Amino acid sequence: MTKMTDSPSEYFVVHKHAFWLFGGLIPVSLPEVDEVVGRMVVNNAGVQNLKITTELSLFDFLLSALTSGVIYSQSVIIEGEAYDY
Repeated sequence: MTKMTDSPSEYFVVHKHAFWLFGGLIPVSLPEVDEVVGRMVVNNAGVQNLKITTELSLFDFLLSALTSGVIYSQSVIIEGEAYDY
């Protein structure tokens, strides 16, 4: 990928969890990407190379297994670079 600016940038990685009930039918808690990115975009700054990844971690698997699928969770990883204009 090409870099949009030559300004110094700060790399960030944020880990969140998304939770659903009954195998994913009813959302309980979903991470808001705009809140995470909004905290990075301050004082005329921007975000580039934004990447959002979901994965099933060991914690997520054990939680689903122990609750027989009543509670289902996934790990959400939001990463990118915050830079100044």
